[in-house]
Amino acid sequence: MRKKNDWKYWRKRAQDAVLEADDIPDAGARFAESVCETLSGISETIDETERVTDNQRKAIKNMEKGIRKWTKQANKENERE
Repeated sequence: MRKKNDWKYWRKRAQDAVLEADDIPDAGARFAESVCETLSGISETIDETERVTDNQRKAIKNMEKGIRKWTKQANKENERE
């Protein structure tokens, strides 16, 4: 299990979430753009400061959940086709 203050782990998680957001369907384009911008900013800040705050961790987790909701729905729709 990762320590909650492992900044490299959280930076990578934010970067991975940006990549995951590429799978969001066109209907969620605004959400994807916003999330990618925010996650990239968080990732850069974590990298620059070499630390992660509670709020940054919460934000990353919440955005990951939002991304999963969009991609899960898109996957369900693709299965129906």
